[in-house]
Amino acid sequence: MAAYVEAVDENPGREEPCQWVGLYYVCDGQRHQDADTGADLPGSVEFAVRDLFMRDDKGFLWLASGEPSESIDGGNRYSHLKGHWYGYRWEPDW
Repeated sequence: MAAYVEAVDENPGREEPCQWVGLYYVCDGQRHQDADTGADLPGSVEFAVRDLFMRDDKGFLWLASGEPSESIDGGNRYSHLKGHWYGYRWEPDW
């Protein structure tokens, strides 16, 4: 996963193709955006993990510093895993 993070971080404007990264089929690598400002956070990479049913409502976040920001009106909910790694799950506010 570190190689995928590095590839996205080196060129955040380029869309990384979906690919197997270890046991996970990952897609949509991009920078994490601040929930308040919408600004991309340098040194961060967020990507979705697809399951057998092709849902991508969960994934991982690498955040070099700070903590992920969450919107109060639904969106990704983060849980700290270890070091700079977070897991997320999309929780819409319906």
